[in-house]
Amino acid sequence: MFDNGHLNLFEHDSFAHGVPHKTFARLRKDDPVSWSEGDDDTCGFWNLTRHADILKANKEGHLFSSAQGIRVEDQSYEEYMARRTFQETDMPEHTVTRRRVNPKFAKPVVANFEKLTEEIVEIEVAPDILEIPSIDEVATPIITKEHTYYIIAGAFAEQKNANKMLTKLSRWNYNAEIVPGGSLLRVSYESYNNREEAVLALNKIQQANASAWLLTK
Repeated sequence: MFDNGHLNLFEHDSFAHGVPHKTFARLRKDDPVSWSEGDDDTCGFWNLTRHADILKANKEGHLFSSAQGIRVEDQSYEEYMARRTFQETDMPEHTVTRRRVNPKFAKPVVANFEKLTEEIVEIEVAPDILEIPSIDEVATPIITKEHTYYIIAGAFAEQKNANKMLTKLSRWNYNAEIVPGGSLLRVSYESYNNREEAVLALNKIQQANASAWLLTK
């Protein structure tokens, strides 16, 4: 979809070819705090497009809260709690958690894992000349387990909400399905037999839905 500066940020297709920079530029100039209306399946959301406004909102949890969920799809309280992450917290909880976690990820701490990583990972250098064995020398081939890779759009406790997501993805021409197994109903955009293809597709989808993730079965 061509970015003419007036794309609807609610529409998935608006991000199909990457970030719509012209639309965000127009919003920053003309409508820096704008509302995107939802539909029957998802709630609407605010768009803050100026840096100063974002900084202010981060300090005003009573006005712009992340603790009530950061995903636009309609979900029950149980589904929200099952998927809740550190991003879905406000001050002071967010600040307290960050202070506890940050020291564990400081650069000197992470550097201590370098030697351990080198011990675990064995780097093999391929020989310059590979000798091809004769047919009589070829051993019985090793049969590896085949996997299916699912790009998950959301996980739901209630069937009706999973069905809503399934219908929406199908409307967007994805081969969507509900993946069996687990305590929640996981709805996938697509499934792949090749991991590399799945990762490439996931990277593209995450431009529009950063919460999408890869499930291997």
